[in-house]
Amino acid sequence: MLYKRLEKELEGGRTHFVETCGLSISTYFSAMKVLWLFENVEKVKKAVETGDTLFGPIDNCLIWNLTRGFDEGVHVTDISNVSRIMLMNLKTLDWDTMTLKELGIPNGIPISGCFGDQHAAMVGQTCRKGEAKNTYGHVFLFI
Repeated sequence: MLYKRLEKELEGGRTHFVETCGLSISTYFSAMKVLWLFENVEKVKKAVETGDTLFGPIDNCLIWNLTRGFDEGVHVTDISNVSRIMLMNLKTLDWDTMTLKELGIPNGIPISGCFGDQHAAMVGQTCRKGEAKNTYGHVFLFI
C-alpha cells in the first residue's frame, strides 16, 4: 500500500509531509495521485519516463495553454498553488527535494509568478483600495 511504503521510505515516516509541507498524507492532494498513477498505470509511467507528460495544478494548465501548449508552452506554477500539492518545503519555501526524488519529478523549474484562484478573483472583480471581496467555494475567504 502506498501510504505504508512512504512511511517506511521517507525521513520522518508518517510525519514527513506534515513537517515539510504542512500536509498529512492524503489522496486529496496531487502528489499522492501522481505517485499512484505512476505506479499503477503503465501509460503514465512510460510518459513520465520519456518526458511526454506534465503534471500541475490548474494555474499550471492555464499558463501552459495560454503560452501555446505543445508548441511553446511554459510549464510553471507558483508558491501559492504548489504548497497545496505536497511538494513544497515550508521551511525553505522551495521544492522538497526528498519528495521530488521519491516521485521522480525534476527540480529547478523557475517560477516567474501567478495568482491562486482567490487572489485572481479579487483582481478579476476589479477590487480597489478600500474595497473588500468575499469568496465562497472550497474555502470561505475575505480579502
